[in-house]
Amino acid sequence: VTMSQDHYVKALRPITGILLGQIVTMFIGIIALFYLMSLDVPLLHMNVLGELTLPAVLAIGGVVAAISLATSDAATIAIVVSSKAKGPMTTNIISVAVLKDVVVVIAFSAMTTLAIAAMPEIESTGSLGSAIFNIFLSAIAGCGLGWLLHLYLKYVGVETLLFLTGLIYTVSFVADQLHLESALMFIAAGFVAANWSSYGDKLISEVERLSAPVFVVFFTLAGAKLHLDEVANMALFAMMLVGIRAAAFYIGVRIGATISKADEGSRKYSWMGFVSQAGLAITLADSVKNIFPGELGSALYSFILAGVAVNEIIGPAMLQAALSLAGEIPGEAKRSTTKH
Repeated sequence: VTMSQDHYVKALRPITGILLGQIVTMFIGIIALFYLMSLDVPLLHMNVLGELTLPAVLAIGGVVAAISLATSDAATIAIVVSSKAKGPMTTNIISVAVLKDVVVVIAFSAMTTLAIAAMPEIESTGSLGSAIFNIFLSAIAGCGLGWLLHLYLKYVGVETLLFLTGLIYTVSFVADQLHLESALMFIAAGFVAANWSSYGDKLISEVERLSAPVFVVFFTLAGAKLHLDEVANMALFAMMLVGIRAAAFYIGVRIGATISKADEGSRKYSWMGFVSQAGLAITLADSVKNIFPGELGSALYSFILAGVAVNEIIGPAMLQAALSLAGEIPGEAKRSTTKH
């Protein structure tokens, strides 16, 4: 039992270190960027921020920091599977990318509450305490939903795709009525069903069948809401966001991996595996547009989405390069060994 506990502690230590490191540096970096953009500095000044108080600017910076922390699970897993990568760095990257979804949703909800509280002109939806309670309730409801999925797969097991479709619409409606976090509910449900059910593989297979048409509709709507003139106006700010985000990953992951005594590959290259963004980041960006009405919400939406577009292009290539540099792609590892 002691050996098993030691094994889990050793496995969790680098994952925790890498996750905490990037959380700290991401919030520091993005909030500092928003403070800089609120100042009357040529080329760096974002007009919509100049009209806000300093607490509101910093809180909105925290909202964007929470979104910036998100990494595309789908892109990460796709690259790992296609390259057949395997090793300690690969495990750390996938584990942190998946765990971050929960952190991102919780941080986004908390920072949004603080931002609304700092802006009297926006109708408050509740206190930070109520937001935390809703997050906790969403996680509990998600676990219950995961157990429901397990029972359906065990005792019914037919027309799973149709059941999932109906469940998604029903849960989304109920979550909206009760002011729960639907994204967190589905993350918790998937985690429970995949890890504590013997039918997890079947669930994943059915969800993958459903994901393709959903992504097509999702990204089509996201593109339709993205106006080229807004993106052009946000181009410089978006590149700053991409640069600060990458720097935050580089510094935070290296510090966290070093302190937690992670393997050499994780210390040097794993930061490159967190750059890609997609679904969750776009979903939260859309929420920002609805939460902050008018020009502010529209500007923030274009700002975030322009950054996501760049990250989704460069992210998979950077992950592929990281896996190759760490020698965790089978073919690459063999060629490296042959050379030496």
